[in-house]
Amino acid sequence: MAGATEAVFLMGTAYDEGLGVAEDPAIAFAWFSKAAAAGHTLAEHNLGNAYAAGRGVAADPAQAVSWWLKAAVSGDAVPQLRLGEAYE
Repeated sequence: MAGATEAVFLMGTAYDEGLGVAEDPAIAFAWFSKAAAAGHTLAEHNLGNAYAAGRGVAADPAQAVSWWLKAAVSGDAVPQLRLGEAYE
């Protein structure tokens, strides 16, 4: 299942960055949501970023912090930094 989850995450990345498809933040958000539901740390990180920036979803700082916290607990250093900045 890990390979399938990674593929779902990579679909989100493709739509987020316009890699081989038209850039579409809302579709990227949907793919990242599916991967995050399966516990994909980078997808959780990216959902936090999406909520923080209002990219593909309405901006929601509380949701950004929630997703960054999930990724940070898994050891992702960048969301750990983002949490520190948000709490500051």
